[in-house]
Amino acid sequence: MQRRSAIAAGAAFLFAGLGASRPAGGQHTPARSARTRIGTFDREGLARAWYGSETFRSRLARIDRERRRIEAEGDQGRAAELEAREAALRQRAAEGCADEETLDEILEVLRPQLPRVAEEAEVHAIAGRILHADVFVEEVDVSDILARHLG
Repeated sequence: MQRRSAIAAGAAFLFAGLGASRPAGGQHTPARSARTRIGTFDREGLARAWYGSETFRSRLARIDRERRRIEAEGDQGRAAELEAREAALRQRAAEGCADEETLDEILEVLRPQLPRVAEEAEVHAIAGRILHADVFVEEVDVSDILARHLG
């Protein structure tokens, strides 16, 4: 009998505690003491940093070296493809293009550094943008940190 009373008292305490966290409208509000920090970045700013980075310049130089090597081997078709690729990259850089293809390329380069970026910015996650967040989410701009990690 005492065991049933103890269980009933424990259940009553648990349900009373849950009820205390509900606002007057009856919706459950998560009990949190800290906000979740999400890192976001400016796409255009990150693209500008990418096009000015040593990593991007090295990529162009690598394409140029490969084009010249293939040209010397006599494969003019493949050499023309590489020349067109290099020209397209230079054009995108001149325009400051920040399209999905460019962003994917940048993020692929940054992927190994993302844990360090998140640690440095003290964020739980990094996203391109947040469309909606509740009051427990804090948006943190990590654009400058990402740009530094581009090299």
